[in-house]
Amino acid sequence: MDSAHGDERNLAHSAAGRNVARNTDSIEIEKLKEEHEKQIQKLTFENRIKTLELEKEMSKQDKEQKMKILQLEKDNQSLSHELELVKLKTAHEMEAKGGVFNLKMKDLEILKDKDITAKDKTNAKPKSMKWRK
Repeated sequence: MDSAHGDERNLAHSAAGRNVARNTDSIEIEKLKEEHEKQIQKLTFENRIKTLELEKEMSKQDKEQKMKILQLEKDNQSLSHELELVKLKTAHEMEAKGGVFNLKMKDLEILKDKDITAKDKTNAKPKSMKWRK
């Protein structure tokens, strides 16, 4: 019986020790779980912060690119208008030069006609003189 009684105490003592170990393990596991959850939460927040920062940066870059595009479109439109003005000015100058050229040609023709008419008059004898003789 002593051995049976000793075995019971031994079993009870060892069971109590196991319960203490289980409780300690359980508490440590809970602490580890809490730490793990905190780490996960911390990493989740850090990831969210980085994501928001990247989105903000990309949004800023998008705005900058849109502003550059708008400026380039504005510059392009200004240059197109300037080109049209140059074309119109050139066309007007060509017409003016062509008009001046045409006027000069007409003036030359008129002068030639006058010269020819004058030569014809000097070469021709006046009719009134024929009758006088």
